[in-house]
Amino acid sequence: MAEMPITHEQAATAVRRLIKGAFRRDGEFLNAEDRPRFSIPCRPEHDDDTVASAYVKQQADTASTHTRAMEALREAREAIERARHGLNAAFPLVDTNIWPQRKRAAEIGLAQTDAALSRIDAILKDEP
Repeated sequence: MAEMPITHEQAATAVRRLIKGAFRRDGEFLNAEDRPRFSIPCRPEHDDDTVASAYVKQQADTASTHTRAMEALREAREAIERARHGLNAAFPLVDTNIWPQRKRAAEIGLAQTDAALSRIDAILKDEP
């Protein structure tokens, strides 16, 4: 597989050549720029089949990273909402000196939010 990132244009060109090569009419001559590129031994950054395959994997990895980041973002939002709920719930329950309870609820919410945001950072940096 190709090691370098493959652009959308490179992938589209490789697929176009593969299709033209597979579906040409009997006796149809293809110009050099229309012929699929294959070599033995394989050159991953040159051969159209490996370029197209690498592009599909690259896009799948990108989608997976995006999905994990969105999940972590959802968790961060839920942690923030729990912290807000904790603050709101602590307020009416205590008749005297409510600030320690509110502070504790805020600390719990911030810890959960920090953990979720750290997870988002790790995902975006491709760390496990």
